[in-house]
This record gives sequence, structure tokens and C-alpha cells, in this order.
Amino acid sequence: MARAMRSPIPGPISSLRRGFVVAIAALGLAVLAGCAGGPDSVVPTLTPPDDDTVLAPGETVSFRLEPFSGAPGNLTDDLTRIIGTVAEKQKLKLIRRPTEEAVYRIRGNLSAVGDDSGTTVIYVFSVYNRNRRLVHQIHGQEVSKGSRGDPWAGVQNDALHNIAIRTVDALKAFVASRDESG
Repeated sequence: MARAMRSPIPGPISSLRRGFVVAIAALGLAVLAGCAGGPDSVVPTLTPPDDDTVLAPGETVSFRLEPFSGAPGNLTDDLTRIIGTVAEKQKLKLIRRPTEEAVYRIRGNLSAVGDDSGTTVIYVFSVYNRNRRLVHQIHGQEVSKGSRGDPWAGVQNDALHNIAIRTVDALKAFVASRDESG
């Protein structure tokens, strides 16, 4: 008769186990970030290649946010709106019209892991050039209040705002590094 194995750590998810789950989820998102399954899927790398995107005379760097995956629609809508607001304040050109061409497109993947002490949102934003080539990745995590059920229920607007600020700052750094090398 087989006996069920019990966890050596009793009670709710311990900090150590939670950290392990967050690390595995972040690694999984990083690996899957470019794999949306369509004909334009790109095998992601953890160290993206140099960006060889050439701008036309007078063209400025611009980004288009594609729909994010992994999170409920209301949260992805809120995050998209907040990123747009932060980008506008930081003078980062974000294209919102699907008919308007952008130099780069951004795919976002989000995941949430939670317990009674907090919810951790793990995010990966993959930046692709016009040739559908992965040229940059932004990844991180943000902790929000706890949630007993669905971890997304614990995600506060402050957490989304922090993710937006970090993402726009990383995009600006990417543009600056691109300008220095080109």
C-alpha cells in the first residue's frame, strides 16, 4: 500500500516554498515569453541579440503594446492604460492605434502566485523589432496584498503602477542604449 508523502513544511506555503514557486514561474514565463504559438512565434533567449533595427530618416523610436497574456482582462486593460499614462509623462512614444506602424512591439506575459501574506505578480515583457526578432526583455516581480483564493484578486492598483513605472524606465534605458550604439 502506497502512502501519500507529506510536505516537511506544515501549514500555509512557507516563504521558502513560495520563493521557489515564484522563481520557477518567472523562469517559465521567461522561456515562454515569445511563444504565442502563431506563425510569428520567436524562440526567446535570456540574452537577446543586438538590435539591428534601422530607423528611416526623421523616424523616432515607437512601441506598440500587444494584448498581455496570463492575467484577467480587467487587470491587463488597467495595466495597459497605466503604462500608456506613464509613457506619455516620460515622453516615450507608445502607439495605440492598430493601423499605425510602430518600430517595436511588446508582448507581455503575467503570472500571479499568492498566499495569505501576499500576491506576487511576475511579469515578462518581450520587445520585438519589425522583423519579429526578439531584441530586449524586461522582467520582474511586484508584491501586492494577500488573497485567500484567486491571487489576481490581491493585485492592487499600486502594484500595477509600479510595474508600469519599471517597464517604461526599462524601455527608456533600452532606447538610450540603442541610441548610444547606433
